Amino acid sequence: MNKDITLITVYDNYQHNLKLRTGFGFACLIKVNNKSILFDTGSESETLLYNLGQLGVEPESVEMIVLSHAHGDHTGGLKGFLEANEHKAKVYQPRAFRKPTEICPNVYSTGALGLFISEQALVVKSAPGLIIITGCAHPGIVNMVKKAKEIGEEVYLVLGGFHLGDAKTVIKDFKAMGVKKVAPSHCTGDLAIKQFEEEYKENFIANGVGKVIKI
Repeated sequence: MNKDITLITVYDNYQHNLKLRTGFGFACLIKVNNKSILFDTGSESETLLYNLGQLGVEPESVEMIVLSHAHGDHTGGLKGFLEANEHKAKVYQPRAFRKPTEICPNVYSTGALGLFISEQALVVKSAPGLIIITGCAHPGIVNMVKKAKEIGEEVYLVLGGFHLGDAKTVIKDFKAMGVKKVAPSHCTGDLAIKQFEEEYKENFIANGVGKVIKI
């Protein structure tokens, strides 16, 4: 089971660390198993690389890049990042996996979901439960959490873009599935984020660029 997991939102349209730049898009750096995994790359590389620099992260240290789906606000920074990374990182696109697949010890892709927009989430096994990281959740955030639960029953945290309007039904489903904590951002929507905050209270994590979560 993974220990000493660090999640850092390094690209987002919401701001947590005022020293960092915002931009419409999403990227999260996951440090686990002595590896650095970049989930999505935001809209463009300049902001992504600036934020990583401010956080003291060397691009060459990233060993894997997992792309949630093929929209520009998640893949736009890829080319510039790979150049700074000296093309050392292995890139996993959604179409690479058709079912939940382990890509390194206790780190999984859900496999591609969705009929119209192919999208994968990243799932990290941790002592308190699964950590599920989503880009936009176009196939439905509930569907993606259900697929992730095939990897392990307990869900500790769901983080990223949930692509919602009103979140009341989703919150009920999350509670029924036992989702303990939430850290929505990017495309989740202001109303939905507020609803999650009201319902999850101390288990709601205000997310945005520069947010660091240690597990």
